[in-house]
Amino acid sequence: MRKYVRLSILITSILLTLISSACVFNAGVRPSSSQDEQSGLIDFGVNEPSDLPLVFEEGWDNGFDRVMWKPWGSPSPALRNEMGYESSTALNPNGDVEYLSGVVSRFNLDLVGGTAIEFWAKGQTSEATHQSLHIGISQTNSKGYTGIDSQAENIAEIYIAAESDFNYVEYRLGVGDREFESFEPLNDSWHHYRIQVNENGTISFFRDGEHKYTSTSQIDFDVYKQQALSIGGSSVSTQMLVDNVAVYGVITTPPQLEFESLSDSFSLGHVVATGLDPARFITLADLDNDGDQDIITTRNSGSRNRILVWENPGELIGFPWDEHIIGKSNAVFIQLSIADFDQDGDLDIASGNTKPADFEVRLWENNGSPFDAIWNATDVGATTHDVGTITSGDFDGDGDIDLVSGAAGEAEVELRLWENPGGSFAGEWSGYDLGVTDDSVFDLEAADFDQDGDLDIATGGRRDEDFEIIVWQNDGAPFDGMWLPNNVGISEGDIQEVIMADFDQDGWPDLAASSDFREDYEIMIWRNNGQPFDSLWQSTDVGETDVHASTFAIADFNLDGFLDVFSGSNNRDDAPELILWRGNAEPFVGLWQKDYVGEIGESPRWLDAGDMDGDGDLDVVIAAQSMVIIWENQAANK
Repeated sequence: MRKYVRLSILITSILLTLISSACVFNAGVRPSSSQDEQSGLIDFGVNEPSDLPLVFEEGWDNGFDRVMWKPWGSPSPALRNEMGYESSTALNPNGDVEYLSGVVSRFNLDLVGGTAIEFWAKGQTSEATHQSLHIGISQTNSKGYTGIDSQAENIAEIYIAAESDFNYVEYRLGVGDREFESFEPLNDSWHHYRIQVNENGTISFFRDGEHKYTSTSQIDFDVYKQQALSIGGSSVSTQMLVDNVAVYGVITTPPQLEFESLSDSFSLGHVVATGLDPARFITLADLDNDGDQDIITTRNSGSRNRILVWENPGELIGFPWDEHIIGKSNAVFIQLSIADFDQDGDLDIASGNTKPADFEVRLWENNGSPFDAIWNATDVGATTHDVGTITSGDFDGDGDIDLVSGAAGEAEVELRLWENPGGSFAGEWSGYDLGVTDDSVFDLEAADFDQDGDLDIATGGRRDEDFEIIVWQNDGAPFDGMWLPNNVGISEGDIQEVIMADFDQDGWPDLAASSDFREDYEIMIWRNNGQPFDSLWQSTDVGETDVHASTFAIADFNLDGFLDVFSGSNNRDDAPELILWRGNAEPFVGLWQKDYVGEIGESPRWLDAGDMDGDGDLDVVIAAQSMVIIWENQAANK
């Protein structure tokens, strides 16, 4: 098993890192800190000066911790490497002309005792409109915030507009209590800001060490006691950047390394790791032969691309788990396939890479101590374009494991078969052309669809192909000429993933596919009637999501004897991303029951299923944009 609107709205969270700053903000008492040189001076304006401890700091260079922050809006907020203050990594809210985006804290600040938020921000003014940032305190506390229906408005915020004809900063408390400052130097230069909640409920605002405004009205502490923070914004084609945020005061409801479930079928979502930025692919395998499933995923960031693993301790404890790097590449890892390629008793890894690699298909050798060091890599072969998908199997029946790779549509031949020379990691493998499509191949699945004793192939591809799902027949001589294709069916959208399963339990491998938003029903299944290479297959719509169904897994998750589908979708602001589709005795008749499992605030990239805690049911492991999460199944405990 495997796998919008101009910015006048809210900003509900962020606390990131403390800047090593010599900026002085008026006379006052320095906040408590073990390093005075890292603290700014806090002045309560109309109140008596007080000590405020530094309660949270987070370095951008360590990645964006999505356990602490929940993203919202579209396009998704992004981290920009080496563009921050002092060449660190800054946050770009990244909203466009129609949409806002940003982040909101999953924890709250205690406003009653006083709090202060300091941050650095920069705007670029090459565009006339929609270059702006909101940084402020939300009207909605983080526990109640879902991000599904709408964004909450801010109680207090600093609004920074950096446009080619109109540069200004506005300091706001509510609707009418605000101060406008025309400020030309916003263009492509960093400035230091502070929002300070005074003990009497007024808000003081500072820029570059100068007091700019203290509100005449006050926050109602009876209503707003513990609130979240936010950063958000919009830009057309420029970078609106925020960096080095430090928070002083008291934090309440600290973040937990888990997500709440919406379904009685699953309990919590346990966060295994954060800061992946982004994760692309995930799979499960027992790499150390200790009887439990370890987690393997990829992280792709510029030229720093990694294969990562987390050792399963045998039970769902000790989060976050320790991360181990076992592979590195200048090229992006797109998919992995796990098998014992050298027949030495432990599981190795095959990777498919983007074209900048000299060899786009590579093997990584497990030496029996998988968590100790980088694995040795062996080149399998080169292709003319990116390898978008890869799978493994013994296609010639000689007892060792071969590979099939799928490439982008510009390739001369999109499907290529790689012959294992005999359980060896020495030298290149022989490559053979398997098949040609009209466009890109996004996913592959190997199965004996015609039950003749050898493995065939199913492919899912881009919508420009006449038929997006195709099966390819292995005639027993897999390395001798092109394979015979048969069209399974069409989709209005791109096929994101394709998986084999016998849904009706008739002994013939069926297929399931996930599609993007162009398809009315993003989850579909296709019935193999025993003649898989003769005609189109019967299709059934399982269900629809609001946008993409980006990834899914198939298993009997609720232990009722029927196969279910667990899908991850790019729903973020519309509905929970994780959905369980409950199977039944007639899977090819009508839509399936839909059960929302949970929301994680970002797009799942890939997921897989396995018994991660040894209790007899299958849990779901998800590679989201920046996190790895285990969603714990409760079926065996009922």
